[in-house]
Amino acid sequence: MIQYENEIIVEKNPLTLGPTMESFPLQTEAPIVEEIEEDPKDAFEDTSSLLSRSNVSLKELEAGLKYELVPLAAYFLQAEELYGVNACYLAAIAALESGWGRYQFRENNLFGFGRKSFDTPEECIYYVAEFLATEYLSEDGRYFGGGYSLYHVNKYYNGSDEWYESVSSIYASIMRRIEEYRSTK
Repeated sequence: MIQYENEIIVEKNPLTLGPTMESFPLQTEAPIVEEIEEDPKDAFEDTSSLLSRSNVSLKELEAGLKYELVPLAAYFLQAEELYGVNACYLAAIAALESGWGRYQFRENNLFGFGRKSFDTPEECIYYVAEFLATEYLSEDGRYFGGGYSLYHVNKYYNGSDEWYESVSSIYASIMRRIEEYRSTK
């Protein structure tokens, strides 16, 4: 982002790629004062490892999910047990890539993962969890991005700041719904 003196700075809406407001000089346009480097990992707190346990029950995860992903909650939890990938992060990626399980460009491919079709949604969940664990979240994996957070996975998984921010936001919404469910118990 570039900072000008006496000017309101415009941020682009990452979902529409359009401006959220116009840039209006307050007086006359002044020369650039400083260039501010923004690191996309600072957009959301990203200290969580995708290899951390979610510590949620089946009922809690079902409460956190929406639409077609709700009946798949047990498979996300089982994938966490089998491959060590956090069930809530895994579900957040699937939610973004498939509109909460409602849209897939290949049969049962909740993650838009390659040009692959799957026999069942659970097969897809297990396949992607194992692939993430071995190729993205393992130091000897070919797509290891230097760490275990979503930010590090995104370096090679998608590479887009918008993808990273969207998955982070969906993960946060899943966790909010889980906390709301917990507060009613």
